[in-house]
Amino acid sequence: MRRLFLKGVVVAAVFAGPSESAVSQVPTQNTPYPMNDIPVTLSSGTVVRIRNIVVFQSQNGSGLTLYIQTPTPPSEADRVASEAREVAGFQVKSPVGEKISTVSVGVCRTQACLEMHEIPKEMFSFVRQLDGSWKSEKVLDPL
Repeated sequence: MRRLFLKGVVVAAVFAGPSESAVSQVPTQNTPYPMNDIPVTLSSGTVVRIRNIVVFQSQNGSGLTLYIQTPTPPSEADRVASEAREVAGFQVKSPVGEKISTVSVGVCRTQACLEMHEIPKEMFSFVRQLDGSWKSEKVLDPL
């Protein structure tokens, strides 16, 4: 884990290593990015890939940002939003996730996005409620 300190905010970049089976499914690339390829099978049977995971820690709580890839086309916006919510729910069940108060999920559809040179055009934001459930926030509009 890599930690950066910015004016009282700790930014921890978490890079989970892919499993051996996940590595064998990845086509050979000319770039080392993204560093992750974590396949996750959703309840619908769709397999999405978690490609980048970043945890932000501050005195007011922690936030999690995930970049994913999905085979679901952007024209199926409701389905993509549902997939983002399900992936967010999986991540907050981890030991780090107990302290997470917000989750943002970006859907990458280009190599530049996967390398974090480009902002995802599809971003979803969720906030933890007092009862532990997750509420969708306004869909983030990239710059």
